[in-house]
Amino acid sequence: MSGWYNMWDGGNQYSAWVSYLSFFRHVAKLGLKIYETFDHYEKAAMHSGPRIMTPDFCMVSDRPEILTVDEQNRPHNETGPYCRWRDGFSLWYWHGVKVTQQIIETPETLTVAQIEKEENAEVRRVMITRYGQVKYLKDSGAVKIHSDDWGTLWRKDIVNDEPLMMVEVLNSTPEADGTFKTYFLRVAPDLKPLPPGTWAPEKQRDWLAKQRPQELTARNAIASLAGKRGPEYAPLVET
Repeated sequence: MSGWYNMWDGGNQYSAWVSYLSFFRHVAKLGLKIYETFDHYEKAAMHSGPRIMTPDFCMVSDRPEILTVDEQNRPHNETGPYCRWRDGFSLWYWHGVKVTQQIIETPETLTVAQIEKEENAEVRRVMITRYGQVKYLKDSGAVKIHSDDWGTLWRKDIVNDEPLMMVEVLNSTPEADGTFKTYFLRVAPDLKPLPPGTWAPEKQRDWLAKQRPQELTARNAIASLAGKRGPEYAPLVET
């Protein structure tokens, strides 16, 4: 049916639009005649969820019992549905990406085959995150790119996406039992020195645009995490 989406209205989930109109109506008090026809819509938006509206009838849903977002106001929940209605209908999202119930609630059941079969790059990245980047690197047949006294560089090529590149390092400080813990740190595929994470996104983009790729070595990988190039990376103390 063409044009079906024109009948859809988000109800309370379109609160930003309702707030925009209500401001000019109640705060700025523009007094436009068109607001007389807006009265019912405004009240309905406060008390109902999404609805289908036609000239002849209206289907109205209840407000959801669960509705969660992340710090950027994107649909998100790490343990269950981000949105669930009282009849049980639910939606699962990870930082704005729509995913399945399995990915959120039972990530331990994900398999490498499932991940590599997924065609949507955004969903696949979430699946790798939930599966565990290090576990995926080990289980999916990553290739050793380089090894030196600084660590080992691993690479896993991913179809239609950038490769997963991680450097394996050994902590120089022993644990309480005398053993040394191994860490896997994700690095950029081209090992460009990374900008400080405290910078604004625009400043980070400007920094990266000026950086040159580095040779794929473990030392260069570690240096890139410190915002440096391999030859200039020489920490006085390792922890």
